[in-house]
Amino acid sequence: MPGSAELSQDSRLIRQVGKFVTSGTKDRGIGLLNLGEKRVEWIKMQLPFRLAITHGEMTMIKRNLSIFLSLFVLTLVMGGLTDVRAGETDSIMCDNGVVAIGDFFQTVQDKCGEPAKKEGKFWRYNFGPSLPVYTIEFDENGNAIRITEDQGGSQ
Repeated sequence: MPGSAELSQDSRLIRQVGKFVTSGTKDRGIGLLNLGEKRVEWIKMQLPFRLAITHGEMTMIKRNLSIFLSLFVLTLVMGGLTDVRAGETDSIMCDNGVVAIGDFFQTVQDKCGEPAKKEGKFWRYNFGPSLPVYTIEFDENGNAIRITEDQGGSQ
């Protein structure tokens, strides 16, 4: 360890290094370039913060960043490839009103008009190529029991 005269000089250098590192001004740290290796190491040990990241830490940071970016890209790709199929909904907004589960088939036809396709107890409404296609399922009494929303298209 340095003597007491060197200690006061080192204390000033520690303050100078602290100001240099925290302020980001390069001109305050120029005097440190001429110090010996051991003295610089001793000064680094006295600082309340670290001056640099070790090689091992940098490798770990790069690896973690690589894993994070890989997972992020995978999430984006899988999200784009996921085919959004039918989803159930409670109601449809038609030109003449809202159709909901429990509505009678005549009420549905009055509010939404003639369906694009009738297949037994399933009625299919296609309101345009960029809008969802709705399928309404009716029970044996003629009441809507399920409404599903599919991708838009000319089906």
